[in-house]
Amino acid sequence: PAWGRSTSRLARNPANNVKTEGGSPIIFVVDTPPPTPTPTRRPTITPDSGYYFDKGRDYGRDGKYQLAINEYTTAIRLNPDASASYNNRGVAYHNLGQYERSIQDADKAIQLDPDYASAYYSRGVAYGYLGEYSKADADNAKACSLDSQWC
Repeated sequence: PAWGRSTSRLARNPANNVKTEGGSPIIFVVDTPPPTPTPTRRPTITPDSGYYFDKGRDYGRDGKYQLAINEYTTAIRLNPDASASYNNRGVAYHNLGQYERSIQDADKAIQLDPDYASAYYSRGVAYGYLGEYSKADADNAKACSLDSQWC
């Protein structure tokens, strides 16, 4: 039967997809396509945060690490789910010798994207500079297992 029409004592309520018989709900299957799976990759950088992300990357390439950190921080404020912003800010902290802060940002990037090989590698390098070699080795092995580029 079409939506909104009743046949004998059965009717379908289009508002909640419930078929009723004499006022009692009957569960039925609706032919709808399965939901589109959400991607598990890193969140895309929003247009607003992307501007600051790009500026941070440019400053980092020019060796202006504090300026890069400022830009990545703005990108993170605008899009706190972008793991790449945390990772890149962590690399800038690393380049300033702030290894603990580098590790904190890598931790956040990994929390947001557990398969982010670059973040494991970055954290491993920072651990190495702090003399925490077993943690460094574990992170470098994880990065390599996720992406051979880091082997």
